[in-house]
Amino acid sequence: MAMFVRTIDIVRAEVEIGMANLAYNLTHLVWQQGRSAPARVEKAPKSACSTADR
Repeated sequence: MAMFVRTIDIVRAEVEIGMANLAYNLTHLVWQQGRSAPARVEKAPKSACSTADR
C-alpha cells in the first residue's frame, strides 16, 4: 500500500499513519469475519444395535 504523507509536524505524520493503519486493520478484520465458514456439524454414527433390528 503506497501512502504519501504531507504534514509539517512529525507527530501529525505519525497520527496520520496510525489512523491509516487502524482503518486498514479494521477493514481486514471485517473481511476475515465475512469469510468465516460455519462450524462443521457431524452426525452421530448409527449404533450397531438399533431398535429396528429387534
